[in-house]
Amino acid sequence: SVILAQLAFQVVLGFHQVCDEEFLGSEFDKDRDGVRDQFDNCPNTFNPDQLDSDFDGRGDVCDIIP
Repeated sequence: SVILAQLAFQVVLGFHQVCDEEFLGSEFDKDRDGVRDQFDNCPNTFNPDQLDSDFDGRGDVCDIIP
């Protein structure tokens, strides 16, 4: 029964980790590029490299004229 209790705990813990990752991913990283929105130079478009060739603070993928 101790083994079953430990297994149940691991299952619950794993479920919470998956839920937390899904919540944090969608709430704080809308484009899911691995960069939190508060630091993302183009928070609505996937751009994990965060390139900003013209140094205007907006990512290249968000620039109208790159």
